[in-house]
Amino acid sequence: MAKGKDSTIVRKVTVKTVCGELDPATEYRPLMKVYGILTGIKKTDSAYDGEDNCFIGRIEAVNVKTGEVFQASKAYLPEPATSMLESKFVQDGTNKVQFAYMIGVTKPTDPKRNKAGYEFTAKDLLEKDDTELDSLRNAIK
Repeated sequence: MAKGKDSTIVRKVTVKTVCGELDPATEYRPLMKVYGILTGIKKTDSAYDGEDNCFIGRIEAVNVKTGEVFQASKAYLPEPATSMLESKFVQDGTNKVQFAYMIGVTKPTDPKRNKAGYEFTAKDLLEKDDTELDSLRNAIK
């Protein structure tokens, strides 16, 4: 993680906090790297779709365009990052989870139903070999 003097401490890491308002996407565009060590998940009410996951721990995010660094003890991440991170807690079975994602946007699959003009993407930057999944993949070749 970056040194404290090189970063801005914020109340929470979100795409909006790190990148501001987003324009519609016509192609894939990386937005931010977000990474850290999580110690918990808290369910919270969402203004958009009922419930959100608030990830708690030592979190840092870097705006890919500007290089600005932000730190917080809470993060609200978009899908698919939320589901991916939630499953890491289940898989690891520990109370500390390390993660690192590249969050981006791409053109929506259904522009008529997507008023924002973009869909979020997430790439796991710590992707490890998943031997169980690899075994299944090889079995169906």
